[in-house]
Amino acid sequence: KIEPEELTLEIGESATVTVACTPLKYLKYYSPGYANRNDAVIDVECIGGYNYNYYSTDPPTFRITAKAGGEATFDYFATVNGEVTVVTCHVTVPYVEDDYDGETDGHKWVDLGLPSGIKWATCNIGTDYSTQVGPLLEWGEGENDPVKVNWGGDWRMPTEADAQELRDNTTYEWISYHGVPGAKFTSKINGKSIFLAADERYYGIYLT
Repeated sequence: KIEPEELTLEIGESATVTVACTPLKYLKYYSPGYANRNDAVIDVECIGGYNYNYYSTDPPTFRITAKAGGEATFDYFATVNGEVTVVTCHVTVPYVEDDYDGETDGHKWVDLGLPSGIKWATCNIGTDYSTQVGPLLEWGEGENDPVKVNWGGDWRMPTEADAQELRDNTTYEWISYHGVPGAKFTSKINGKSIFLAADERYYGIYLT
């Protein structure tokens, strides 16, 4: 069996997964291997016991690294006398919510205390978190504004003037936020901040 069969990790936590066999002596007859159901979500490394290159009677142990907001299945399989046995560990890493001050029409925003009174959304259209890349690929105005079309209400794309106000009233630093590179803009007025992913487009251009 695999221990544990269900694994839930918070951001920054780690755990090991061990495959146990009873009786233990049968381990040396195994032809072991492992697979990820979704390589984009989890990565698996054998850190103890045997792997593809050698055999051992020590129970195999694995290090699993999963992305925030990720959910995937790690399969361990072994072949004994031509029969394949598979044991599975289901791995989940819940996403930590971004800080926000309020919510309008189902979308969260942060109040940076800007002179204009504009509130900045915590994420882009088509996404749930600031680290996700959204389909902001066009410019629009008025009723054709892609944010207004998708989100409704008074939501709209930022203008260059909005972006300039953001730059004038914040300090920024390049950071890695939940494993995603980007810039953290911190308000000079009230100390609150937003994160903009580096490979996302804002007001018609890439942040970088």
